Amino acid sequence: MPDVIENLRTVFADERAALRDARFEALPSLEAAKLDLISQLAEAKPTKAMLASLKTDLMENQTLISSAIAGVAAARARLDALQAVRQGLSVYDQFGSLANVRTRNPEIEKKA
Repeated sequence: MPDVIENLRTVFADERAALRDARFEALPSLEAAKLDLISQLAEAKPTKAMLASLKTDLMENQTLISSAIAGVAAARARLDALQAVRQGLSVYDQFGSLANVRTRNPEIEKKA
């Protein structure tokens, strides 16, 4: 049973490192390893102390996952805002209605 606990802790540490380094492509294989080890853990009947240490690792990883999701959402929102600016400017006309002012495609200007 201690091997299962240590293997889980190793997988959790690998997951933490992958999240911190933005290596999201590594997460699916780590998920498969976690599922396998967790199924073994259920049969091993760990002590409360062992489960408490695993819970600490899980909570830290959950925080990192939530932060990664929030970061991706913020980046997506920023890209959407930049795209909206490229498409035109939204202003209010003299009647208080929202109007879109189209912008020209920016041309690259070379200066010496």
